[in-house]
Amino acid sequence: ARLATPGALLSNGKNVTRVSKGTDGIINPLTATGSIFANGIVASTYPEWIAGHMLSVKFFPLPLSACNLLAYFFPQSAQAFYDTVLEPAFSGGRRASLEAVPPCFTILAIACLDLLISTAFVASFLPATLAVAAAALVMRKYGKSCVEKH
Repeated sequence: ARLATPGALLSNGKNVTRVSKGTDGIINPLTATGSIFANGIVASTYPEWIAGHMLSVKFFPLPLSACNLLAYFFPQSAQAFYDTVLEPAFSGGRRASLEAVPPCFTILAIACLDLLISTAFVASFLPATLAVAAAALVMRKYGKSCVEKH
């Protein structure tokens, strides 16, 4: 999108009619497929520097990665984790180290990041999930006896 100009030809054969720039905030949806359909155009949800690679692979990391699996099963939590942890971690100059990975090591780097990010997500998400599950078990066990007594 950064390089779009009026009159440019898109991959679907349509021409760009207008280009505008906004600075109201970051909108970066996290999807299980890595793409989003907007205004009749299929667009990548990946950052520009990795989008081409991510959308061209057929097996790993798309659609088979731990991060995508977690995003599929826990979409709201995965998006919140991305917004609060990953977006700040990969912003600014820190992103340059990811962009510098040689192409022959891209899959290995992505696999390592996938493992690291999914582990961090589970570690941050698991305590709340376990607390809710424990509360449900307690209510199930003791809730009936409390209701039966009254």
